[in-house]
Amino acid sequence: MEKIAAREYRLRDWKALIDEWAQTDHFVKRARTTAYAGFIGPAQELAPRLQQWATAEKVPLAFTQWTAAWARHPYTEPAVCSAYVARLPDSATLEQLDLRPVNEGGKLWLHEPDDEGVLSETQQRSDLTLVSDAQIYIDLQRTGLRGPEAAASLLEWEGFCRP
Repeated sequence: MEKIAAREYRLRDWKALIDEWAQTDHFVKRARTTAYAGFIGPAQELAPRLQQWATAEKVPLAFTQWTAAWARHPYTEPAVCSAYVARLPDSATLEQLDLRPVNEGGKLWLHEPDDEGVLSETQQRSDLTLVSDAQIYIDLQRTGLRGPEAAASLLEWEGFCRP
């Protein structure tokens, strides 16, 4: 049997590729977002509690936007905790986490992706499951609340897309 050598591909300008991806992304078309509010303290304190729920319930979850950027390369404190989830928490879980759905604002945004592939390329940081660095960058682009600044800082960081 003939052994086939592995191929390696390298991009000449990976930043141009990720910028093109960011410019053509339509977050609202690829995920449904449900916002929650409650007396939950800072957004970064909610993340471990949400991770515990997802682990216990075996719900695929991956943090994104400010929470993920903060866990990877802190630039600003996250104003909102946000994550992709395969399904939303039930009413008992919401009561346990002291959360209620709201029409706008909120300290927690849960995104149900149309393509659950976003939940397959993840990384572990600070005991949290995060989407990939490239996905964090894309997801921060149109979020407001200094999201684009956090994205730019993440992109320029020497650890971007590196283990």
